[in-house]
Amino acid sequence: MPTPFFLVEVVLLVAIPVLAYIGIQVLLDTRAGTYVEQLTPSDPGWVVAVDPSPVSGIVEVLDGRVVGASLIARQGSSSPGGAVLLVPPSVKIDGVELANMAVSDVIPALAKELRLQVSEVEVLDEQRWRQVLGDQTVVLENPDPIQGPNGQLLVPVGPTEVGADLAAVYVGQNLAQESPAALNFRRALWWEALIAQPPSGEDDLAALFRAINAGPHEIVEFPQLSDGGSMLDLEASERLLGELVPFPAGYRTGDRLPVRILDRTGTVDLESVAQTVANNGFEVVEIGNA
Repeated sequence: MPTPFFLVEVVLLVAIPVLAYIGIQVLLDTRAGTYVEQLTPSDPGWVVAVDPSPVSGIVEVLDGRVVGASLIARQGSSSPGGAVLLVPPSVKIDGVELANMAVSDVIPALAKELRLQVSEVEVLDEQRWRQVLGDQTVVLENPDPIQGPNGQLLVPVGPTEVGADLAAVYVGQNLAQESPAALNFRRALWWEALIAQPPSGEDDLAALFRAINAGPHEIVEFPQLSDGGSMLDLEASERLLGELVPFPAGYRTGDRLPVRILDRTGTVDLESVAQTVANNGFEVVEIGNA
């Protein structure tokens, strides 16, 4: 025959989950229709981390050789618009032209030189152009005829369409024969036409091109020193980055001084202040209302 003590234990074991269930229901009933209020920028104690602007590095390749590089800076992860910053293949970093670098070394060398964090790297060679463009073509006004290695005409002068099969060729076919100015002009022409007519496929780069096209955007070339021939003008390049990359992050820790911006008045437009500070080369990591 069960002892009274044993019966009490059994009753308690059964009662614990029942009481827990009743307690949860009471808690849910009392909190029905309520929410926890979130801090807003005007509330003391509001703090938010500032994400760096997304920057993608593009290496343009033909027959395994670097024929150019580009940095694509977006306004933000979800904001349309941005900029394509072109780097000619003749640019030298540490005495080596981009055209003579290994493909994998180009973007790290540029990022280090410009003290800029590049979050993604893409290599646009013949195969990759086919994936990005698919069956689509880019319509442009071609200024110079482009010939193949055997002298055959590949792209005529005047209005023409360039598809995935000739995209890499159009960008850098005559790298050794043409003047740097002619190549740079054609690359700028290509990128302007490409962003104006972005591919509609599901490829990540196609989506990036559409995001740049969807808002205010620019196609510009990094400035070079007038007396150095093929050296980047780092001072002018930094000013350009300040204009086109809303919140730059450093390539390495210490490249750009990290700052926190705290407003003790509750009335300052922190976003505008942060933008101004970032435009002057600082890495804004946090804003808040103190």
